[in-house]
Amino acid sequence: MPGTRRDRRAPADRRTPGAFLLFTAALLAGVLFGQRGIPVEDGGEMLAVASLGGTCHPPGMPLLALLLRTSWVLLGSAGPSTLMALASATIVAFLFGKRGLTGAVTGLAFMLLPAARERFLCLDAYPVAGALFAVALSGGGDGGLRSGLLAGLGASVHPAGLLIAAVAPPKRRGASLYAGGVLLGLSPYLALPVCSAAGCVVDWGSPGGLEAFIRQVTATGYRAADVYGAGMGRFDAEVLMRHLGLLGRLLLPGAILPAAAGAALLARRMPRGLAAPSILVASDLLFSVLVNPMASGTSQTGWLSLLAFMVLASEASFLLPRPAALAIAAAVAAGALAGGDPLPDQEGPVEEFLAGLPSDACVFIESNDLLYGCWAAQHAGRDARPDVACLSTENFSAWFEKMARHHSPDLDTSAGVIEAGGYGVPRDTLAMRLIALTAARNPQRTVMVARQAGLHMASR
Repeated sequence: MPGTRRDRRAPADRRTPGAFLLFTAALLAGVLFGQRGIPVEDGGEMLAVASLGGTCHPPGMPLLALLLRTSWVLLGSAGPSTLMALASATIVAFLFGKRGLTGAVTGLAFMLLPAARERFLCLDAYPVAGALFAVALSGGGDGGLRSGLLAGLGASVHPAGLLIAAVAPPKRRGASLYAGGVLLGLSPYLALPVCSAAGCVVDWGSPGGLEAFIRQVTATGYRAADVYGAGMGRFDAEVLMRHLGLLGRLLLPGAILPAAAGAALLARRMPRGLAAPSILVASDLLFSVLVNPMASGTSQTGWLSLLAFMVLASEASFLLPRPAALAIAAAVAAGALAGGDPLPDQEGPVEEFLAGLPSDACVFIESNDLLYGCWAAQHAGRDARPDVACLSTENFSAWFEKMARHHSPDLDTSAGVIEAGGYGVPRDTLAMRLIALTAARNPQRTVMVARQAGLHMASR
C-alpha cells in the first residue's frame, strides 16, 4: 500500500548520495572528536608502529600496521587518528546510510556516544575491524569470494575479525570461492617475515620457520609468556560477570532505547533479522570470556556487541514512525552530550615523567599506559627525551628490548630468562632478577623501576 514503511524501504535503499553525505558528516565528526595527543592502552604502540614502521603485537595484525604506516606517510602525525575517523565513518555510513534522515541523525548520535568513541575512534584495531564488519552486515558479502575476503581481511586486522564468517557465512555452492577469499584476505600476514627480514624497529621477532610463525600469529606466544595464558580457554564466572556489566554500560544511557526498540520491532515483524545482532553479541561474549579474559570489562572488549546495538538502532530508525524515531535519536544525542571525553590524552603526565629522569636513565615501567606513552613521546614525531631507555617490568619482549637498543645502542639487554632462573621461577621474582642483571650489565646507566608508588633505583 502507498505510504507504508515497507513501500518506503526500496527507495531508501537506493539513496547512495545520502550515504555519501552521512559518510562525510561522520568523517568530520570523527576528526573533531577523535583521539588527541598521546592515548592510553595500545594507542602509544599504534603511534610507534605508524611512525617507525613494522608490525603490531602478536598476532601481528599486519593489515592494521600497513594502514597505520601508510596514514603516517601521507598525513604525518595526524594520519592515525584520521584513519580511525575514516573507519568510524564507514561504520556509520554502511549501517545507517540507507535509512534516510532519521537513520543519519541516529547514526551520528550513536557514533558520538562515549562507548562508541572509546572503541571506534581510538587508535586501535577496533575501528578498522568494525568497518569490515559493517560492510558484511549491510549486505556486502555474497557468500562466496567477497564474503571470504572480508573475513580474511578482518583477521588481518584483529583475531576477532575472522568472526565475520559468522555473519556472512559461505554458501554451499560458493565454499571454494569463500576459502579462496579468506586466504587472499589473510595474505598481509606474509608481511611479517618480510618486516622481520627488513630489520623493522617495531618487530615482534622473526618467524624463522613455520613453527615460529604459527607461534607468532596465534595465542601460543601469549600462553608461553604467561601474559594472557592464565585465563585463556577456561571459563571464569568472574570474567563473565565483568563482561555482562560491560554490556550494561554500553547500553546506558544512550543506546538502550534504540537497541530495545529495534529488537522488539524485528521480533514482531522480521524475526530472522535478529540473527546477525544475536550472533555478534554471542561471539563477543565467547571471545571476551575464553580468548581475551584479561581485557574483559574494559574498552578493549564489547565492540562486537556495540555493532549489534547499532544494527538494532538502524532498524528502529527505519521501522518506527518518523516522530518516534527522531525522538529516540534525540535521546541518543543527549546521551552523547552527557558523557565525558572517553579518549584521555596523557601527553602532559608522560612529558612530566620523562622530564624528571636523568639523561642516562634506563627505566623499567610497570604501567603499560605510561610505557607506550613514553614510546609515543620519544619516537612518534615528538622526540621528547630519546636518550632515555624505556622497558617493561612485566613483559620481557624481544621487541621492547630491540626498540630500546635501537635508540640507545649502548644498552646491554642480553640477560635472559634462563639466566635469571627459568620460567619455573615466580613471575615477580623473575622480573626483579632480570632488572638486576640489566643494572649490573649497564654500569653507565642509571637503572630505575617505575611502579605505581613512584620511582625506585634498581639494585645491581
